[in-house]
Amino acid sequence: NPGLKHGKAKAWYYTKPDGTTVDVHNSIRGYLKDPNRELNFSLYQLVTYLKGELPAALKQAGWKFGYIADRPNESIEQ
Repeated sequence: NPGLKHGKAKAWYYTKPDGTTVDVHNSIRGYLKDPNRELNFSLYQLVTYLKGELPAALKQAGWKFGYIADRPNESIEQ
């Protein structure tokens, strides 16, 4: 698994309904291999969500997914 060293892999993020944003500096497959991961979505679901195709129920709940490089400049407090 080349992780983010692969040319097509990009760092990504998700925002939970409580407003907490989590940056993921690993490929999606690398993230899914982590037994301590927070999300239990499938590879297909995450890829779909990162393309902007979020189901209405998740969107209404406040979930957001995207690539860090595409995120608007914002102040993120750690």
